[in-house]
Amino acid sequence: MDDFQVPETSIGQVLTEQPPIIDVRTPKEFEQFRIPGAINIPLFSNDERVRIGTTYTQDSKEAAVKLGLTFFSETARHFYDRCKSVYEKQQAPLVIHCWRGGMRSLSVVSFLNALGLPCMQLQGGIRSFRRKIVADLEQMADRLPPFIVVEGLTGTKKTVLLTELEKQGYPVLNIEPMAGHRGSTFGAIGLSQTSQKQFECMLWQRLSALQAAPYILMEAESKRIGRIQVPDFLIAAKQNGERIRLHYPFEKRVQYLMSEYEPEQHEQAIRQATKRIEKKLSEDIRTTAKAAMEGGDFRRLTALLLEHYYDPRYRYTSTQYDTPVHEVKMESLEDGLQKVKQRLGRPVFA
Repeated sequence: MDDFQVPETSIGQVLTEQPPIIDVRTPKEFEQFRIPGAINIPLFSNDERVRIGTTYTQDSKEAAVKLGLTFFSETARHFYDRCKSVYEKQQAPLVIHCWRGGMRSLSVVSFLNALGLPCMQLQGGIRSFRRKIVADLEQMADRLPPFIVVEGLTGTKKTVLLTELEKQGYPVLNIEPMAGHRGSTFGAIGLSQTSQKQFECMLWQRLSALQAAPYILMEAESKRIGRIQVPDFLIAAKQNGERIRLHYPFEKRVQYLMSEYEPEQHEQAIRQATKRIEKKLSEDIRTTAKAAMEGGDFRRLTALLLEHYYDPRYRYTSTQYDTPVHEVKMESLEDGLQKVKQRLGRPVFA
């Protein structure tokens, strides 16, 4: 098997030619990191992959290979039919990949070609794509356009505003949706967090599309967003960027956060997040917040945390920058959009 030669292609060719890509890794591996446009047709399930790895470690390579063959023999027909369906829809040779261009993709390419289904193996597997992302991001860091940073107190709809601006053709780098996290102690509630590798893949995609833009709009993010680490070059760009500071009435901020976090549906998660920051509150505010939480008064709890925790932290952080700032007072999202658009001018990608 090691000496058998199969048709191969490179990640550069794949990204240029955009052939149909079949990712034969497990659903869990695919969820954590994937090539844009790839279709996951797993050779093994998540559990089967674990069992094969355990057999390899505790017994031998030969025993692991035999177990893999046993699993695949039960699903081979279904696997072939799915691959054939992709080929018939796109009428182009399939590119098959696993993690590092090893036995999984090699076996599949041999199997499918033997059955008359044209396909190629991706050299180096998805690791070759990961290496390209890392290298490209390093190069992009040196030639980014200037940044315009949207900032404001918690609950000023910064992410929502950026999402709308992106839809309307403005050059937005919206980090929080990429991370699957809102950036605060409560930020993961109701969301599925992205892996670091997949985050960097989405970042690479978006920055590639924005290289020719005259500027990039981005929210004033911290170094960490949940478990995601934001690259240093973006933090530097944020610190040096012109700023648009949103102002939104306090009660409307509370109302927005209540609708965004849905405390009735995520009560336990909100309680756990609140406990993580209790020690940072003064004793009297901590007592009042606990009473609100125990009584199920999440509107009161939200208002307390804004006034006595998040707002003071933001105001302190905002004093650390001396770049130009444009103040925008908004009564609604639409009001804020119109005022920000007046500042920015025509959409870049209209």
